[in-house]
Amino acid sequence: MRRITPNPQSICYVGVTAVTKRNKLIKNGFVVDPQQKIHEIKDIAIQDGKIVESVDPESAEVIDAEGRMVVAGGVEIHAHLATPKVDSGRVLRCDQSRMDPYTYSDICRAGVWASVPPTFMTGYKYSQMGYTFVTEAASAGLVARHTHEELGEIQPHDKIMFPLFGNYQLVMDYAREKAYDKLAAFVAWMLAATKGWAIKAVNPTGVCDWSWGGNVESLDEQIACFDVTARDAVTALLEGAERLALPHSLHLHANMLGRPGNTDITIETMELASNRPATKRSSGYNLHMTHIQFHSYGGDSYVTFQSGAEPIAKYLKGHKNVSCDLGQVIFSDTTTMTADGPWEWILRGISGSRWVNDDIEVECGGGVVPYVFKKSSRVNAIQWGIGLEIALMVNDPWRVIPTTDHPNAGTFINYPLIAAWLMSKKAREIVLDDIRRSAKKRMDIPAIDTEWSLEEYIISTRAAPARILGLPEKGHLTPGADADIAIYNLDPKEDFAKHPDKLIRGLSGAWMTIKGGHVVQKKGEMVAIPKGSTHWIDATVEPELAKEVEKDIREKFMSSYTIAFENYPVSKRYLHRSAPMKLEASS
Repeated sequence: MRRITPNPQSICYVGVTAVTKRNKLIKNGFVVDPQQKIHEIKDIAIQDGKIVESVDPESAEVIDAEGRMVVAGGVEIHAHLATPKVDSGRVLRCDQSRMDPYTYSDICRAGVWASVPPTFMTGYKYSQMGYTFVTEAASAGLVARHTHEELGEIQPHDKIMFPLFGNYQLVMDYAREKAYDKLAAFVAWMLAATKGWAIKAVNPTGVCDWSWGGNVESLDEQIACFDVTARDAVTALLEGAERLALPHSLHLHANMLGRPGNTDITIETMELASNRPATKRSSGYNLHMTHIQFHSYGGDSYVTFQSGAEPIAKYLKGHKNVSCDLGQVIFSDTTTMTADGPWEWILRGISGSRWVNDDIEVECGGGVVPYVFKKSSRVNAIQWGIGLEIALMVNDPWRVIPTTDHPNAGTFINYPLIAAWLMSKKAREIVLDDIRRSAKKRMDIPAIDTEWSLEEYIISTRAAPARILGLPEKGHLTPGADADIAIYNLDPKEDFAKHPDKLIRGLSGAWMTIKGGHVVQKKGEMVAIPKGSTHWIDATVEPELAKEVEKDIREKFMSSYTIAFENYPVSKRYLHRSAPMKLEASS
């Protein structure tokens, strides 16, 4: 093995054959493509990085997938992979620095796996699991340049990043004034300046209030200095997403995360979007609720803590405009990290662990706390059940996406475990056998018989997240789609409900992963690392409105920022491959 010296301009590793675009023909594989309703042995043709109807077999590289399952590459909808907050987590978890070492190869760097892994190890692991698209779910605009630098080392994936808006002081002003046109123009400017994809809000107004030592516990509690409520902020951000017709809806981490009895505020928050049908957006949804498990708690304290999944699931079943991801708990030693600084302060007190907090000027805050989810903990066991309860009660893989809120509830390498729990009651019962009786009495999962099919799990990890994010060329194998493909050593005709161990083994490592027509990993080894694209929104609004809002932004920089307005935007050179989506805002 030899060490490859990184190119400082690209910060990625590319084998010679990785950049040679060749036609490919995947033959004899069992294709599962729910979007086309394909569930059969079928050939897949690739030309110039796209799926096509056919290619000349004589000029194509033939890949024999006989006995294997062929699906679209996985699409990660919500994870924390590449921000200064993640860097803080890496430093804080130095105790995990010897886990699962990864040695140098002709194209790979050495590294170690951990609950907060290095950027390049993140890319390798996602590729080995058959994922080809990743999302950084929360970055302050002020640190977006660094976020993109780190995303540039997570290869070979395409990617997006969500800048934070829910506690930005200029958003507070526009929300208070109900100046929704101005807010939409500001969002357009911010997405272009940070090279972001969607509006992200975390504990809206609560983190802003945390700068003065406060927080909010209801949608109608006014925060210090701004005379604005969480209801005002969420309503304004919903309006902003609609007026810009963004491909992805408001991506919302609601108030009161992790607090017993938070089901009421969660439903009240979803209700703000329910009378706002999203007809302009490709995703069809106008609200995406993140890590819904952490927002579905009953009881009025951790002593009376119980599942609140049933009312949340009932609401989601009746309101098709709302999608969510799970934030499924994995029993493991992990690292929590979130822009919800006040919650991390609370968790620090619960866990007695180390703690990092930050405050990003006028934009947001955040915190990092190591945490161990234990089967022996009644609260942790109930949390484990809640995520599965919501997925199985709603039973709609087009709107409920399995995630771990990586690394908060566990790392993404545990997705095969979630698949087994969703698809096999037997797999759930194995876990329940190790859980305290008092915990079982406070959750509904022991009585749920529903089992997802393999096709439903493929929907929820491919076609559905791509649709929700507004990525029409991802998540399916239709001619014209990106040639992002995963091939697994799995027989789709197997009864995985009876044999969940086979499912876990098969999904833990794809036999082959193809990104943009390039074979990037085979049998667990990275064989090529071409550069992925960063998708971002380039939206335009009416010129006079844009000028007016830019004046507001410049005034905010002059009065409150430590850097100049001109130094804030991220230039395209920070993106290895820039993939803007141009939008013209509605009047």
